[in-house]
Amino acid sequence: MHEGRRLIGLQHKYPETVLIFPRQGQTCHAYCTYCFRWPQFVGEADLRIATDDIATTSAYLRAHPEVTSALITGGDPLVMSTEVLRRYVEPLLEIDTVRSIRIGTKSLAFWPYPSPPTGTPTTSSASSRRWWRVAATSR
Repeated sequence: MHEGRRLIGLQHKYPETVLIFPRQGQTCHAYCTYCFRWPQFVGEADLRIATDDIATTSAYLRAHPEVTSALITGGDPLVMSTEVLRRYVEPLLEIDTVRSIRIGTKSLAFWPYPSPPTGTPTTSSASSRRWWRVAATSR
């Protein structure tokens, strides 16, 4: 709950950790038999957990300094474009109490080609530059 309303697309796994389910990342390269996120992939809209309300997510995290870890998950957030993922990650970088930003992904195993940084922050692709920016914050 935030300001009296239920937040869709956020879930607390632990008191200090919030899972963020981006609406655009509700697909995956694989459908693992052990996956507990099966509701994200079936056609039942009532079972899905997803958000594209980044402003409310950020406001919630600012109002809850006990949350020190944000896990962007899904589906798989690395199926999203660099620009879309940036819209979720960059606001988190502005919240001082969020000390850890993680991305729950299997993409590195199933589709490793656009994976994290190569080169330097100035010579890298747009995809790699987003990782360099996160790495520069030590989060």
